[in-house]
Amino acid sequence: MAVSCGGAKPNSTAKSPKKEAGGDVAAFCDGYIEMVQASDSEEELRSLGEKADALFDEVEANAPQEVSGPVGVVVDATRQAAAEGTPEAFMSREFDVAVNELNSYMFDNCESDAKLDVTGVEYAFEGVPDTVSAGRVALRFTNDGDQPHEFIVFRKNDGVTESFDEILELPEGQSEERMTFVGATFADPGESNAAVFEAEAGEYIALCFFPVGATVEGPEPEEGEGPPGPDHWVEGMRSEFTVE
Repeated sequence: MAVSCGGAKPNSTAKSPKKEAGGDVAAFCDGYIEMVQASDSEEELRSLGEKADALFDEVEANAPQEVSGPVGVVVDATRQAAAEGTPEAFMSREFDVAVNELNSYMFDNCESDAKLDVTGVEYAFEGVPDTVSAGRVALRFTNDGDQPHEFIVFRKNDGVTESFDEILELPEGQSEERMTFVGATFADPGESNAAVFEAEAGEYIALCFFPVGATVEGPEPEEGEGPPGPDHWVEGMRSEFTVE
């Protein structure tokens, strides 16, 4: 606006399209995901152009009544971000809460090609299969640890021959050239959040970038100071999987 634990390939969880008071669930799910994908970066925000208003109107018109409130928050922020060409409108607690509520709704109600229930602990991801079906992936991420955790998914770019180990050893700018952000979610200790994203065939990795010692409230390191510790993924909170 999100896999070292193995397991069997999940079955498709596709549901029949349904209607709810205030909107068409299937149309809402399709439009909302399109809106999210079109606002993943500043470049994409700036390219929304004339398409933006029609897309935003469609999402609001099809929103089921039970999520009309968070839909309004997310659409208003995305309208502003598209108009400004920057994601600053997304930097609020209200926006985060609305997105999490919508993602949880979508996990439970939207048609998907795969559903994943992933758990985060110190320092590992649990419950993610080796292979995931291509298409729409619904993810629910539960934090059973004592620190905040996140599940950030990247796809290795086509033509890249290095392993993820080799990519992660590169300077940040070079590693970013070899992977593409796909989706993400995070959860505080004892909580769950969800994410829905489109995944095409390829090699993927999920990482947690919170530093060891991070807490829900912070504190943020003072200027000139380093983080409390190494990133969680360095300690083992990283998982590779294949989408096919």
